[in-house]
Amino acid sequence: MAEAEDTLTSSLATRLRDRKLYKCVDIRSRVSHAFDPEGKGEPERVAKIDTCCAKVNAKLTEWVNDDASRNHRILFDEAKRSPYKDAVGSIGPTERINVKTDGGKFVDLKQRSRVVANLADFTLFRVYHDRSDGESNAVIDGIINGEVEACR
Repeated sequence: MAEAEDTLTSSLATRLRDRKLYKCVDIRSRVSHAFDPEGKGEPERVAKIDTCCAKVNAKLTEWVNDDASRNHRILFDEAKRSPYKDAVGSIGPTERINVKTDGGKFVDLKQRSRVVANLADFTLFRVYHDRSDGESNAVIDGIINGEVEACR
């Protein structure tokens, strides 16, 4: 793929091959630290974090879309994930942890552990950029800092 005619495909494949990976900026973590440094996860704090992250996302998207030359300078990664995937909706046995009961039966860990059963989903919001792209780095930092202050 490093020899692909498409310059974006070629560039990304070459980066992967040569281990010149983009720098990750964990926006949700930075915003969470500003509004919930103890990590208590109180609903009003989580709502504020969600709102602020959405505003950061909108501003970064606007900055990227303002100029065609900025396309693919910042890569976005957003997801909501569960820390444990139970057997429900599973695509195979590898997504499930079985434990053996005293009766010799195998059951899903979530059925045997209240801790695992009560694990909450978590949300990710990260962006990636070229380490040598100082402008993108400065814009990302500026937008995060500005929106955190605006959301206070």
